[in-house]
Amino acid sequence: MSTSDETDGDPSTPRSAEEAIDRIDARANALRDEHVARALSRIDERGDLTPKKRVVVAALADRLTTKLVDPPKTGLRTAADSEEKRATEVAFELFGD
Repeated sequence: MSTSDETDGDPSTPRSAEEAIDRIDARANALRDEHVARALSRIDERGDLTPKKRVVVAALADRLTTKLVDPPKTGLRTAADSEEKRATEVAFELFGD
């Protein structure tokens, strides 16, 4: 029987809810950055990009990212507190690379 600190032999399997949360954050931030860069590039191509628009787009992306990932992260912490180990596995399956 494995514990939350053991893996199933796969080095990419998260060992804890906090590791899964770190992976969720990393993936969400990478996607956010990619899409912000794309949006800013498109705006810039039209010649409409100003410093203020750059800040607005980045702030919007930050808020959306936070609102999208906070509920699953909270759920993972709650599941970890109640020792529901499968939640960490499912989070990795959903948010892994």
